[in-house]
Amino acid sequence: MVAAAFGAVVAVMAAFGIFSASRDTTRPLAVAAGASGSDSPESSSPTSTSTTSTTTTAIADEVLHVSGAYDGLSDFAVTTRRCSLVDTVWNAVFVLDTGESWAFHNEYCGTITDGLFTGSGPFTLTQPDGATLTGRSQTTDVPLVNNGGPTELHVTGGTAAFTGASGSCLLDNTVENFEFGHQHQFGTFTCDINVAGAA
Repeated sequence: MVAAAFGAVVAVMAAFGIFSASRDTTRPLAVAAGASGSDSPESSSPTSTSTTSTTTTAIADEVLHVSGAYDGLSDFAVTTRRCSLVDTVWNAVFVLDTGESWAFHNEYCGTITDGLFTGSGPFTLTQPDGATLTGRSQTTDVPLVNNGGPTELHVTGGTAAFTGASGSCLLDNTVENFEFGHQHQFGTFTCDINVAGAA
Protein backbone atom coordinates (compact mmCIF):
# COMPACT_ATOMS: atom_id res chain seq x y z
CA MET A 1 0.00 0.00 0.00
CA VAL A 2 2.77 2.47 1.01
CA ALA A 3 4.88 1.46 -2.00
CA ALA A 4 1.93 2.05 -4.31
CA ALA A 5 1.26 5.51 -2.80
CA PHE A 6 4.90 6.50 -3.09
CA GLY A 7 4.96 5.26 -6.69
CA ALA A 8 1.99 7.50 -7.45
CA VAL A 9 3.76 10.53 -5.99
CA VAL A 10 6.88 9.78 -8.03
CA ALA A 11 4.76 9.47 -11.16
CA VAL A 12 3.20 12.89 -10.50
CA MET A 13 6.62 14.46 -9.93
CA ALA A 14 8.01 12.86 -13.06
CA ALA A 15 5.10 14.18 -15.08
CA PHE A 16 6.04 17.71 -14.07
CA GLY A 17 9.75 17.12 -14.54
CA ILE A 18 10.75 17.38 -10.90
CA PHE A 19 11.64 13.83 -9.89
CA SER A 20 15.13 12.52 -9.31
CA ALA A 21 16.20 9.49 -7.33
CA SER A 22 19.49 11.14 -6.36
CA ARG A 23 21.12 14.54 -6.30
CA ASP A 24 24.12 15.27 -8.54
CA THR A 25 26.63 16.60 -6.04
CA THR A 26 29.31 17.17 -8.68
CA ARG A 27 27.46 19.86 -10.62
CA PRO A 28 28.48 23.39 -9.52
CA LEU A 29 25.77 25.53 -8.01
CA ALA A 30 25.14 29.17 -8.84
CA VAL A 31 26.85 30.47 -5.69
CA ALA A 32 28.53 28.90 -2.69
CA ALA A 33 26.95 30.30 0.45
CA GLY A 34 28.36 29.29 3.78
CA ALA A 35 25.23 28.22 5.57
CA SER A 36 23.31 25.00 6.00
CA GLY A 37 20.47 23.71 8.12
CA SER A 38 18.40 20.69 8.95
CA ASP A 39 14.70 20.12 8.59
CA SER A 40 12.35 20.62 11.48
CA PRO A 41 9.70 21.50 9.14
CA GLU A 42 6.12 51.33 10.57
CA SER A 43 8.15 52.22 13.41
CA SER A 44 8.18 55.17 15.81
CA SER A 45 9.63 58.50 14.71
CA PRO A 46 11.14 58.96 11.24
CA THR A 47 13.68 61.41 12.64
CA SER A 48 16.61 59.04 12.30
CA THR A 49 17.71 56.37 9.85
CA SER A 50 19.33 53.06 10.59
CA THR A 51 22.96 52.72 9.60
CA THR A 52 24.39 49.36 8.57
CA SER A 53 27.34 48.31 6.46
CA THR A 54 25.02 47.30 3.62
CA THR A 55 23.46 49.59 1.06
CA THR A 56 19.77 49.71 1.95
CA THR A 57 16.94 52.25 2.14
CA ALA A 58 15.39 53.13 5.49
CA ILE A 59 11.60 53.56 5.32
CA ALA A 60 11.21 54.18 9.04
CA ASP A 61 13.25 54.52 12.18
CA GLU A 62 14.72 51.01 12.20
CA VAL A 63 12.92 49.18 9.41
CA LEU A 64 14.86 48.55 6.23
CA HIS A 65 13.17 48.03 2.89
CA VAL A 66 15.16 46.22 0.21
CA SER A 67 14.09 44.94 -3.17
CA GLY A 68 15.59 43.57 -6.35
CA ALA A 69 15.94 40.37 -8.35
CA TYR A 70 17.49 36.95 -7.67
CA ASP A 71 18.73 34.01 -9.71
CA GLY A 72 20.12 30.61 -8.78
CA LEU A 73 20.12 26.83 -9.09
CA SER A 74 18.56 24.17 -6.89
CA ASP A 75 19.08 20.42 -6.63
CA PHE A 76 16.74 17.94 -4.98
CA ALA A 77 16.45 14.29 -4.12
CA VAL A 78 13.55 12.15 -2.96
CA THR A 79 13.22 10.47 0.45
CA THR A 80 16.42 11.35 2.31
CA ARG A 81 17.44 11.09 5.95
CA ARG A 82 16.45 14.75 6.34
CA CYS A 83 13.20 14.83 4.37
CA SER A 84 10.42 12.28 4.00
CA LEU A 85 9.67 13.24 0.38
CA VAL A 86 11.47 16.11 -1.42
CA ASP A 87 14.85 17.38 -0.14
CA THR A 88 16.03 20.57 -1.89
CA VAL A 89 19.21 22.65 -1.63
CA TRP A 90 18.94 26.07 -3.29
CA ASN A 91 21.74 28.60 -3.80
CA ALA A 92 21.17 31.97 -5.44
CA VAL A 93 22.39 35.55 -5.69
CA PHE A 94 20.04 38.34 -4.61
CA VAL A 95 20.89 41.61 -6.41
CA LEU A 96 19.44 44.65 -4.69
CA ASP A 97 18.16 47.64 -6.66
CA THR A 98 21.25 49.44 -5.37
CA GLY A 99 23.48 46.95 -7.19
CA GLU A 100 24.71 45.19 -4.05
CA SER A 101 24.70 41.35 -4.11
CA TRP A 102 23.69 39.06 -1.24
CA ALA A 103 24.39 35.29 -1.22
CA PHE A 104 21.36 33.09 -0.50
CA HIS A 105 21.38 29.51 0.79
CA ASN A 106 18.20 27.53 1.54
CA GLU A 107 17.67 23.87 2.47
CA TYR A 108 14.05 22.86 2.56
CA CYS A 109 11.82 19.79 2.71
CA GLY A 110 8.71 19.58 0.59
CA THR A 111 5.54 17.55 0.19
CA ILE A 112 3.13 17.13 -2.72
CA THR A 113 -0.59 16.68 -2.13
CA ASP A 114 -3.13 16.71 -4.96
CA GLY A 115 -0.64 18.40 -7.27
CA LEU A 116 0.18 21.16 -4.74
CA PHE A 117 3.70 21.72 -3.41
CA THR A 118 4.42 22.87 0.16
CA GLY A 119 7.95 23.31 1.48
CA SER A 120 9.85 24.91 4.35
CA GLY A 121 13.40 25.06 5.69
CA PRO A 122 16.21 27.25 7.06
CA PHE A 123 17.83 29.96 4.96
CA THR A 124 20.74 32.38 5.24
CA LEU A 125 21.26 35.65 3.37
CA THR A 126 24.87 36.85 3.58
CA GLN A 127 25.87 40.46 2.92
CA PRO A 128 29.24 41.40 1.36
CA ASP A 129 30.69 42.28 4.78
CA GLY A 130 29.72 38.88 6.21
CA ALA A 131 26.65 40.01 8.18
CA THR A 132 23.80 37.51 7.85
CA LEU A 133 20.04 37.33 8.02
CA THR A 134 18.59 33.95 9.02
CA GLY A 135 15.16 32.37 9.23
CA ARG A 136 12.86 29.92 7.45
CA SER A 137 11.42 29.80 3.96
CA GLN A 138 7.80 28.88 3.38
CA THR A 139 6.01 27.87 0.19
CA THR A 140 2.40 26.77 0.64
CA ASP A 141 0.06 24.93 -1.75
CA VAL A 142 1.69 26.06 -4.99
CA PRO A 143 0.33 24.16 -8.03
CA LEU A 144 3.10 22.21 -9.76
CA VAL A 145 1.70 23.16 -13.15
CA ASN A 146 2.35 26.85 -12.38
CA ASN A 147 6.15 26.39 -12.47
CA GLY A 148 6.63 28.37 -9.30
CA GLY A 149 4.68 30.72 -7.07
CA PRO A 150 5.00 32.97 -4.02
CA THR A 151 7.66 32.06 -1.46
CA GLU A 152 8.05 33.81 1.89
CA LEU A 153 11.25 34.22 3.88
CA HIS A 154 10.53 34.72 7.58
CA VAL A 155 13.51 36.50 9.16
CA THR A 156 14.08 35.45 12.78
CA GLY A 157 17.63 36.63 13.46
CA GLY A 158 21.04 37.43 12.10
CA THR A 159 24.61 38.37 12.92
CA ALA A 160 26.67 41.57 13.19
CA ALA A 161 24.48 44.55 12.23
CA PHE A 162 21.49 42.22 11.93
CA THR A 163 21.66 40.55 15.34
CA GLY A 164 18.10 40.36 16.66
CA ALA A 165 16.58 41.18 13.27
CA SER A 166 13.05 40.17 12.30
CA GLY A 167 10.76 40.68 9.34
CA SER A 168 9.97 39.02 6.05
CA CYS A 169 10.69 38.87 2.32
CA LEU A 170 8.25 37.99 -0.43
CA LEU A 171 9.63 36.22 -3.50
CA ASP A 172 7.75 36.07 -6.79
CA ASN A 173 9.40 32.78 -7.69
CA THR A 174 9.65 31.09 -11.10
CA VAL A 175 10.94 27.50 -11.34
CA GLU A 176 12.35 25.95 -14.50
CA ASN A 177 13.11 22.20 -14.47
CA PHE A 178 15.94 21.68 -16.94
CA GLU A 179 16.61 18.06 -16.00
CA PHE A 180 15.40 15.65 -13.34
CA GLY A 181 16.54 16.83 -9.93
CA HIS A 182 17.95 20.14 -11.16
CA GLN A 183 16.11 23.44 -11.28
CA HIS A 184 16.60 27.10 -12.15
CA GLN A 185 14.82 29.41 -9.69
CA PHE A 186 14.60 33.16 -10.26
CA GLY A 187 12.35 36.18 -9.78
CA THR A 188 11.95 39.44 -7.88
CA PHE A 189 11.84 40.10 -4.14
CA THR A 190 10.89 42.71 -1.57
CA CYS A 191 11.92 42.66 2.10
CA ASP A 192 10.99 44.65 5.19
CA ILE A 193 13.56 43.99 7.91
CA ASN A 194 13.24 45.28 11.46
CA VAL A 195 16.70 45.83 12.90
CA ALA A 196 15.58 47.38 16.17
CA GLY A 197 17.98 46.31 18.90
CA ALA A 198 20.57 45.12 16.37
CA ALA A 199 24.20 45.19 17.39
